[in-house]
Amino acid sequence: MGYRQIAGKGLYFLFIGQILGILMLVPVIGMVAMLAGTVCSIYGLYTLSKADADYQTAFMLTIANFAVSLFSVVILNGTGVFAFICNIVSLLVNAAEIYFICSATGRLLRGIDDSVERRGEMIWRVVWLCTIVEIACALLVYIPIINIAAMVIQVIILVIQTVISVLYLIFLWQGQKALRQC
Repeated sequence: MGYRQIAGKGLYFLFIGQILGILMLVPVIGMVAMLAGTVCSIYGLYTLSKADADYQTAFMLTIANFAVSLFSVVILNGTGVFAFICNIVSLLVNAAEIYFICSATGRLLRGIDDSVERRGEMIWRVVWLCTIVEIACALLVYIPIINIAAMVIQVIILVIQTVISVLYLIFLWQGQKALRQC
């Protein structure tokens, strides 16, 4: 199995993990879906890490992000200044993960499916923009009067992030499909 097929397999499991993660919103199966989604995503990233160094970086960032989140919730109880800093770090690490996944997949798709390659580049750029704006708004929320504008911008960012999440799922699906057929 070539590195493109390995990447396709990894993207497939990452896609399944993302879908299962969405199902965590369903009351009865939410926790099971979340755990299954996490396992699938980690397995997908582990598989991807065998295909390209950028995927390996994304895998390591995922492990680091898990550690930061666990520290924030278990040690800091999700409250306080350090928990806020952990949240900011988690946002930045998540954006970096998406960058590495999209850019590595784009490189592998070059000459195979250029439209999916371009979509991946657009996705990571919008994710980074939204992350920076989200962090700025999280800081501005503490300033009176400006906090109202910051909250409105956060709602707009939430809508954009929802659309980008759907495009990311489509990117994962189309990317894995194209790479598995190589």
